[in-house]
Amino acid sequence: MALTVSQLTKFMQVQLSWEDPVTGESWEPVFMLPVALGSKLEKMPTSYQTQPVAQVLLESKVISRFHALIELVNGQLTVSDRSTNGTYLNGKWFHQSSKSFGSGETLKIGPYAITIVALSEPESEFTEVESHESSVFNPSEVVQVRGVNSRQKTPPDSGIFFEPETDLLEYRSEKKQQQNFVLPSIFSSSHVSIEDIKRTVLLSNYEEKIMQPLEGE
Repeated sequence: MALTVSQLTKFMQVQLSWEDPVTGESWEPVFMLPVALGSKLEKMPTSYQTQPVAQVLLESKVISRFHALIELVNGQLTVSDRSTNGTYLNGKWFHQSSKSFGSGETLKIGPYAITIVALSEPESEFTEVESHESSVFNPSEVVQVRGVNSRQKTPPDSGIFFEPETDLLEYRSEKKQQQNFVLPSIFSSSHVSIEDIKRTVLLSNYEEKIMQPLEGE
């Protein structure tokens, strides 16, 4: 929502929107004016004309350590270029000077195209509004956790299992130390009775138990 001059003077809150030129990630933080932009936090002011300054860190070799300052001058949004390479306002380059602009217009600082919108009230659903104190916004330190925890499946116990794809009985063992395991005789028979299967299963379960190491070994 665009504001009138009187509303701007009252609220002095802006949303900066840009897409990271490297990762493509979108950012839309909200700040109280004034806002400093640059590549080095220690070179940007923490206060300006008795007002605390929000610092926005933009990482690029072509961006000056303290590149630009966005403030309110006589009720008008104003950007002051403090850089070596200059700043673009709506595609027009200016250097070491100040330009007034309207809500919704775009600054280009190095590889960053930043749209600035004046707000009438804080947007709280997705964006945290910075308090009117000196603050720092560093996108590289913002961690977004995506996805959910997944539960790992426990591998099946050792034993004899029916394999539906081959229509055959299959012996499985999770014990790595059983390198020379000899398959039960039923695996070499063309016809197997239910009783033979039961005896083999019981025998394999018994062998698994006696192969387990004792506690303390």
